[in-house]
Amino acid sequence: MTTPTDPSDHDVVRFLVTHGRPEGEPRAGACPEDEALARYAEGRARPEEREALERHLASCRACQATAATLAAALEPRALARGPWWRLRPRAAAAALFLAVGVLGAGAWLALRRSGSLEPVLLASARELADARPDLFEGFRPLDHAERMAPVHRTERGAWDPRPLHPDGAIVETTPEFRWEPRVAATDARVNLLHRGAPVWTTRVPPQAGPGVVRFPYPSGEPPLAPGRAYEWEIVASGPLGSVQGARSFQVLSPEDHARFQEAVREIEARAPREARALLRAHLALRRELFGEAEASARAAFREHPADPVVRETLLRALRLRSDPDAETLDPAAPAGR
Repeated sequence: MTTPTDPSDHDVVRFLVTHGRPEGEPRAGACPEDEALARYAEGRARPEEREALERHLASCRACQATAATLAAALEPRALARGPWWRLRPRAAAAALFLAVGVLGAGAWLALRRSGSLEPVLLASARELADARPDLFEGFRPLDHAERMAPVHRTERGAWDPRPLHPDGAIVETTPEFRWEPRVAATDARVNLLHRGAPVWTTRVPPQAGPGVVRFPYPSGEPPLAPGRAYEWEIVASGPLGSVQGARSFQVLSPEDHARFQEAVREIEARAPREARALLRAHLALRRELFGEAEASARAAFREHPADPVVRETLLRALRLRSDPDAETLDPAAPAGR
């Protein structure tokens, strides 16, 4: 092979496209033209062309390997190691092909080409839906508008206690009850109902004032029934008279719980490590498992505190749980609040 002396970046791409496919992975007739893969690798593809290429990459082993080779070779650190013609594209393709096969082409390339986790999140969700439609069909991560949408809670008055947990869908059958009192109360009780009919009532200790109250599930009462929907009320009496707050929730059935756990295992097995906690959070938000969503979103935030989609996801989970920590992440919150 004649060694060029001053190749352009486009020449690099064309060379790698031509020589980057591993042995035994010939290009099929339906594969995109080499120039299309070159445009994709260089970031010059139009949005509609990029989407079509990513759909093709999700299932074509030959183009996966070629695209992986291109993505690695065009990275500045790779090019800085020496002249482009000294790269060994076939060896690089063989090594990177394994990574693409494990992570999925769309997610792997999105991770290499973007500083944000959002494209990785979306690509991983698509690949999970393709691989396990029985678990992920219809699953779509929350978009920016959904993450930032206000949470509307129906409250009777400014002094009514604010129920926090249980809420949405839960797994535990003897959950802790948590609420935020607005005023001091001398007498309070928790009422549990199913379809409007009382299940049990229990008195709780007097509440001194602001701060989250935690009350364990009454030891003398039967556990909640999986698959059943409930409502609970906190009714308190104090200087302002009687105040009340209510919230509804549902206990997951064993089948739904098992499906969620299996979906989490698939995320751990198939998704890029960087996006796993974020994917778990979005899946839990879609299933209204707000406690699971908060735990996973906090895990993602510990790993990627500056990523906007991570911050917005945690903000959404905290808002849904009426957690005061949401104020520290809310970009619209007044300074010093």
